[in-house]
Order: sequence, then C-alpha cells, then structure tokens
Amino acid sequence: MHELSIINKIIKEAKKQGQVSSIMLEVGELSNIEPQDLEFHLRELVDWKITVNTKKSLVTCNCGYKGQAQILDKGHGYCIYKCPKCKEKPRVLDGGEIKIIGIN
Repeated sequence: MHELSIINKIIKEAKKQGQVSSIMLEVGELSNIEPQDLEFHLRELVDWKITVNTKKSLVTCNCGYKGQAQILDKGHGYCIYKCPKCKEKPRVLDGGEIKIIGIN
C-alpha cells in the first residue's frame, strides 16, 4: 500500500511544526492517489481535523497547448493522462503533487 508511505511522510512533516490539531492538504488530480483514499487512511492514524482539496491539473505540451490534462485512466497508484489537443504526453506544471497547505 503506497498510501502508507505518503501518509507517514505527511504525518512526519506536520509534526515538525509541533502539536497538530488540523491539517489541510491539496491533492493534484494527476497524483497517484485519490483524495478520498488519502483522507480515509490518514484518519485511521491521527485524530486531527483533516481537509483535503483537489487541485486541477495544468499542463503544457510541445503542440502549444496549455491547460488541463485529459485523464484517460486513474487507479490505485497510477494516473494516465494526455494532451487533449495532440494526444501526446504533456509536461505537468501543476496538479501532480500532494501538498500540505496548512497546519494548526
């Protein structure tokens, strides 16, 4: 379960800030974990207030396209996407990461 390594990193980073009562996360739509899965498994390990927001993707492609990626398939540990204009694999500018955006 790759979620566990991600969750452990999140917990470790959050605890570096001291006592944690709440955390806000941003999960990119191109990341390899579903936001609801991340939240579910995080709730199993901590009693913090947890807020998880989804971040839309922003990609750029050699064809000149800049915008949201077209997701072809997303499952446990993977996300397959392409440029909606030329169908090639674009470069991700935003929406591919999991970020801690707030800790209290």
